[in-house]
Amino acid sequence: MSVKRILLVVVAVLIALVGSVPAIHAAPKRSGKAKKEQAAGKPRVVVLDFQGEQGDQVRKWVVAELKQLPDNEVIADKRARELGRPEGDDAVEAARELQAAAFLAGNVSTKKKAYQLKLSIINGADGSRIEELEFKGKNKAALKDDISQNLVMRLADPLARSKVPEAEAEKPDKAKEEEKEP
Repeated sequence: MSVKRILLVVVAVLIALVGSVPAIHAAPKRSGKAKKEQAAGKPRVVVLDFQGEQGDQVRKWVVAELKQLPDNEVIADKRARELGRPEGDDAVEAARELQAAAFLAGNVSTKKKAYQLKLSIINGADGSRIEELEFKGKNKAALKDDISQNLVMRLADPLARSKVPEAEAEKPDKAKEEEKEP
């Protein structure tokens, strides 16, 4: 094969590639509404405030890892922070309002520069604690590594056991009952 022929083949391939680039970039973009509709069918996980030293930073790491979960929608915004730490009936009511299957509450502690995160998974359906997971590191970077390597895998089972609370049945008012009677 001559050099001229090889050059012609290379040019033809480049022209074909350049011609296909606009088609790749012309894919339809999802609107915010489409993303919300897609996420509407996924169970919601609410990440509550984390207590302890460096709690906000550790919470950010956990949220970043949770957002990689394809089967859950993560709520970590102002709504989650305003809840405090609901348990029992308060947790059920908050879960009903947010349509959340689970709450994650964290407590970060340090001892001689070693970090530990205790992460509680609270069931939205009944407000009970499903499980408590521990993540450790000899320093902050090691804790972050433990979270990034193990969080998604260790949360899979507890999140699968969590459920969204059923809608509260309407209680008949006495006024409605009196209207029915002649």
